[in-house]
Order: sequence, then structure tokens, then C-alpha cells
Amino acid sequence: MAYVYIHNREDNNEPFYIGVGGLTCFDNYQRANANNWKGLKSRSKLWHNYVNLYGFNVKILLDNCSKEDALLKEVELISKYGRKDINTGILVNHTDGGEGRVNSSKEINKKCGSKNIGRTWTKEQRAKIAAKAKLRSPRSKETRKKISLAHKGKPKNYRNNTAKYVINTITNQRFDTCKKAAESIGIKYGTLKAMLNGRNPNKTNLKYE
Repeated sequence: MAYVYIHNREDNNEPFYIGVGGLTCFDNYQRANANNWKGLKSRSKLWHNYVNLYGFNVKILLDNCSKEDALLKEVELISKYGRKDINTGILVNHTDGGEGRVNSSKEINKKCGSKNIGRTWTKEQRAKIAAKAKLRSPRSKETRKKISLAHKGKPKNYRNNTAKYVINTITNQRFDTCKKAAESIGIKYGTLKAMLNGRNPNKTNLKYE
């Protein structure tokens, strides 16, 4: 059975990481306790920095539950506390939780992508991967609806790590995407993005908030 855990700073008991364990088989809380390679191998650099500075303690928030319930709870809690890497909160998580890399950080994308650089698969390997994918249970409509509600209210391009709010300093109009901001003054999205990121001189009244 699966479980959901939280890592708190040892010095002030402030939460800094939400995770799930036991998704494929019971792991005796090794992932939550991070006391061996199973609980450490996938930790981010930011997580290790936090632990080295402040230490950590573990609390199991949900135990002996289904994989589906654990992932939904993870999404809910990460949304509640927010993430440091995208300036929405206090957690060092690099994704929004749930299956896959939902709104994953550049660090996670780079790490996962580098594993496959130069890698090739034989026909037999591709067939095995395809067969395994067919065996995965599709998410129910109810599960998809719950996950959708957990992400409700976020900008449409929130899954893109570079998404930031843009504000017009003259009118104080706020845009949830750079594309909408560019359209409001009739210039190309790429041109405005280069200005906002400092690659070109900013000749507009727009800036990242």
C-alpha cells in the first residue's frame, strides 16, 4: 500500500518537501526516511542543501492507501504549500506531484533528458516498452477531474516553467502569459520575451511582475 509523507526542517519544523512512497511495493518507509540509497537516489540538489543546512524529520500524513489516493493527496499538499523553484511557496519539490513530471523544473527535465542522450532501443526493447504501456490502467474520469481541480486557477501555460506574470507599468494591466502581453501592444511574442529576459533593450512599458 502507498503512503504520503512530509519532510520538516529540524530547526523550526517548517515543511519543505512532500513525497509519496510504496507506489510499486511496500518499501518499509525507506523513501520517507531517506536513510538508504532508495530514499536518496532521486533527491534534488535543493533537497540535499536543505537537509545539510537544517536537518529534517519525517511525518507520515496518509498511510495504507491506494496509489491513486496517495498521488491525489500529494498534488493537493504541494498546491497548498507551493514551490520555491517557481516562487509559489516553501517546498523544494520540483514538480506539482501526481504521476509524471507535471510542471517539472528545468533541473528535473535536464536530469531526465540527459539519461537518454545517445541512447538507442532495439525493436525488441521498443516492443517491450509498448506492451508495458498498454498494461497501465488508465485514469478514471473521477481521478482526472480531481487532478484537474487541484490545478484549477493556475495560468493556462503554468506547466511551462518559464511562465511569469507580466504587468504594464503604465496601465497596471496584468497578463498571465507573455504571449497575451505581446498581443496587447501588437508585437511578436519572441521579441517581447527577449526584451523581458534582458537579451534585447526593453522598449515597452511591460515587465515581469
